[in-house]
Amino acid sequence: MKIRKLLCDGGCSSILLPIEDIDELRKIFRNHQNHCTFHIRKGNTPGGSTIALVLKKTNPFEKFDISLCSDIMQNLNIQVEMLRFSLCTDDINWILENDSANQNISPEAVEYLRQETKHYGRRTHGLLGQHILDRFTCIKHNGCKLYVDASKYQLPSNFRTLDFQVDALRSQLKVSVPDEFDDWEDDDFAFEDDDYITDEETC
Repeated sequence: MKIRKLLCDGGCSSILLPIEDIDELRKIFRNHQNHCTFHIRKGNTPGGSTIALVLKKTNPFEKFDISLCSDIMQNLNIQVEMLRFSLCTDDINWILENDSANQNISPEAVEYLRQETKHYGRRTHGLLGQHILDRFTCIKHNGCKLYVDASKYQLPSNFRTLDFQVDALRSQLKVSVPDEFDDWEDDDFAFEDDDYITDEETC
């Protein structure tokens, strides 16, 4: 699947992905049920609460391969131990109503979802957290934040030179901010403090 909108978020430990619609949720269960375990995680932070569907490989030595910015560059591949998908209320209801889906998560998780009364909206963008971005050097300059792969881009020791280089990069960027950008700002997805509904490994 391809995620079209992403934010770099220091408050997110790893990765949080949106689910575009029920068809995409159905594909997640269908394509991964034979080699992944499914978990439900809840997050409670000062900014709000979230419910996430977490996928882990059945083989603990295997990881998920993800590719960043594949439409503009090649070979920027990263491996992650788990995938987190943000669930909205429609997603939760579909899981509860679909036997083949709710059989993939633990009975405790199913019961938790049944008792959930809070309304969750559908996310339109994903979050990239520290685990994803720790291989990059972050440069903040005049309101612009750049994540640089230091293994491919040699950072100059002279900061004046760096200043010129960043300005040159900015002049090449053609970025239009989507109309819904204001809805992207959320500081309530710090998953390092989240709780599994159950630690039971089910597939």
